[in-house]
Amino acid sequence: MKWFKHHSDASSDEFISDLEDRFGLLGYARWWKLLEVIAAQMDETDKCSLEYSWKKWGKFLKTNQNILKTFLKHCENNSKIILTEVEGKVKIEIPKLLEIRDNHTKNKQATNKPLASDLALEVEVEVDKDKDKEVDIKHKVKDVWFDEDWASYPRKAGSKSKAKKCYLKSVTSLEKRDEFCRKTKLYITNTDPVYLKHGETWFRNWEDHAVAETVIHKSKEDQKFDDKFAGINKFMARAIQEEADEQNNICKGDRVSDSKQLNPSSEG
Repeated sequence: MKWFKHHSDASSDEFISDLEDRFGLLGYARWWKLLEVIAAQMDETDKCSLEYSWKKWGKFLKTNQNILKTFLKHCENNSKIILTEVEGKVKIEIPKLLEIRDNHTKNKQATNKPLASDLALEVEVEVDKDKDKEVDIKHKVKDVWFDEDWASYPRKAGSKSKAKKCYLKSVTSLEKRDEFCRKTKLYITNTDPVYLKHGETWFRNWEDHAVAETVIHKSKEDQKFDDKFAGINKFMARAIQEEADEQNNICKGDRVSDSKQLNPSSEG
């Protein structure tokens, strides 16, 4: 309940006047405080009671147990409350609250106006939808990432679907994607193509694989050896080509000689 009716001439009420006479302004204050405490927990149901210990009721109404019992007994005798005590628990029921409550919730329901709780639920649903959209977009972006990274990997052996599943688990953000690309580029650059891992294997274990953080540069000695070996290869290739050309010329000469022997009249 958001509020209840409090008539401006409430002080003239016989019961309220009697409260003031017997308990002073504190009696007046305790009565309205009691109404507020119980009304605060009322909803669209007809529950108009609360149950607490004597100690807690005394804390609410700022008094000790003896004065509280006298006050509540006076209210009960005037048919303002229904007082029930069971095993140290005191239940106070005030049926009058059903008459003076605001009907705010029922009015909202009757005019089809959304309640705060409904609005909260709608907001929650909208937030959930937004989150779903965001997740869906992220998934689509990651799918694009995978397609690009799979296409750029030289050795596409193994299961692409398994590689994608592992990729999506490990590449969870733009930072992770950058790390994957950087590490993959270094791995490809520094590894002989013959020994590159299968695509599925690399996409599954790329985080566990240690790679050099820079492109590996060969030492001068290794480079000289490679240059020398390349020179030897060129020399051998040239020698092989020359030998092939020589053999080819010999074959051509033999064919000419054979032709002359078969057609001697052509010489004249």
